[in-house]
Amino acid sequence: MSGHDLRPYWHLCQSCSCGVYAGHQPTKAYADRVARMLFGTGAQESRYRHSRQIGYNIGTQGGAFSYWQVELGSVCDSLNLIGRNQSVSDSVEAWLPLTLWRFLQTIPKNDHSELLRALVFSPELGVLMCRLHYLRVPTAIPATLEDQAVYWKRHYNTALGAGTPARYLHNWVALCAEVAK
Repeated sequence: MSGHDLRPYWHLCQSCSCGVYAGHQPTKAYADRVARMLFGTGAQESRYRHSRQIGYNIGTQGGAFSYWQVELGSVCDSLNLIGRNQSVSDSVEAWLPLTLWRFLQTIPKNDHSELLRALVFSPELGVLMCRLHYLRVPTAIPATLEDQAVYWKRHYNTALGAGTPARYLHNWVALCAEVAK
């Protein structure tokens, strides 16, 4: 077990999975799959312990940020998605607290340093960037945990990343299973 209460992160993943989407609002069943994918990603990426990649200080743009360990390139791609897809933009605006939505609107195109720092302290922004990352994948999030582990590896961690589907499954069972019953 992680040593701290993960229920707030589970609820955040559930809320984001229902509230942030492209096109039309997801069905309850698909939103549940998305919530499980988001929750499992945070468990795998940081075990909900590290909101900044170990070995990097908060002032640098290298490494990963938030419990979902998003990197600068993914953040830029996610901001571009918000900017070019009105449906996504509308759902993000409706889901995010107004202060965070306004904050996103002030991010300069060439300087994401404030947003990267904010990701360390804002679970809402972290799960949002994770959700947007997965929204850019053209295939739907799979239904089974085993398939989600492979999906995470293929679309989030990449072939060169140190994580494995087996480790994802281990972290899901250890950290998520009891909370996300």
